Amino acid sequence: SATVGAAASQTLKISNSGGGSLTVSQVSVRGTSLSVTGFSGPKVLTAGESTSFNLNLNPKAAGTLNGLVSIATSSPVSGTSLVVGGEIVNAKLDLSVGPASVSFGTLTGSKSAAQSVVLKNTGNAEVTVSEMVVRGKGFSITGASVPLKLASAQSATVDVVFAPRAVGSYSGTLMVLSNASDSSISVELNGKDQSSST
Repeated sequence: SATVGAAASQTLKISNSGGGSLTVSQVSVRGTSLSVTGFSGPKVLTAGESTSFNLNLNPKAAGTLNGLVSIATSSPVSGTSLVVGGEIVNAKLDLSVGPASVSFGTLTGSKSAAQSVVLKNTGNAEVTVSEMVVRGKGFSITGASVPLKLASAQSATVDVVFAPRAVGSYSGTLMVLSNASDSSISVELNGKDQSSST
């Protein structure tokens, strides 16, 4: 299947498997959202020689894809046809962020700690994370920069760092902003520092 708005291209090869020369005069395509590039004919292929062209898909709407590639040659069989088919589905922009909350517990000996948050594209089209904002004293993030583009099923890891500067309890939020259907996802942060206490 293909996704609305996600252009794709595939390179196809034409080979002369006969013993004489073969003239490829034209490559054409019928079908909505389909086009052919990379071929300029006529082209003469000697025995064993090949040439290629690109079949391009730029879907604008969901539905069934029906197309036909026609290759006109000097072969006695008068060329070759290739049926192109499939389903075009609407883009689904989904992003998961986990875990939903990060607890650092109590720092007793070290001055900082880090935990990972995973961002994963669970849809079928590219998702762009435009901003990641940390609110709350003592917390920061490392490991990923924005804008962050995630292809379908791709994931990225962000490290949340807790580095308190004084004894006490801390809370904060990591906000992840994107073009996904849930455009703003928050992760709750908390931790406590008693490393300076007796």
